[in-house]
Amino acid sequence: MAFAAKIGSLFVKTLSKPIASRVKDYAKSHPVARSSMIVFAQKKHEFTTWASQTLKSEDSPKVFAGRLSEERALAAGADFLGESLIFAVAGAVTYYEYRKGNIKDEQKSAKATKERYELDQRLQTLEDRVEQVATAVSALQTLGHGTFALRPVEIIADGHLFLRISRRCS
Repeated sequence: MAFAAKIGSLFVKTLSKPIASRVKDYAKSHPVARSSMIVFAQKKHEFTTWASQTLKSEDSPKVFAGRLSEERALAAGADFLGESLIFAVAGAVTYYEYRKGNIKDEQKSAKATKERYELDQRLQTLEDRVEQVATAVSALQTLGHGTFALRPVEIIADGHLFLRISRRCS
């Protein structure tokens, strides 16, 4: 199952590239998307120019980078749109795999907790049985005025407890 999920996620990531290419082509031909991509690409260009100028040392010459041509802005905006789509698909697939792993870990932890609880309950049951047997042996010794001797306790796999009691020979 895990192998199939990995192959499926790889398939989705691979399929996102041609889909992104089609979205870019559509956005280039749609008037509203076209103008939005041009405006976005110009703003992005202005920001990257400002950031590179700001981060340069004071000794380096300042270079003026004008606005992008409409075709270059459209290409840059479309590339950004396509890369964003691919990144979003990859991020969604990664999140899905991460969440699936967390659910698996939670189930494993719940199972371990349940098993621990069951073992604790079994231990408590066995401790109660040992206490009952010890009480019974003590009562027998009191009634028999010490004429009974205890042998080692044997615990059988299914949880039954056996105590060998024999009569002392005086």
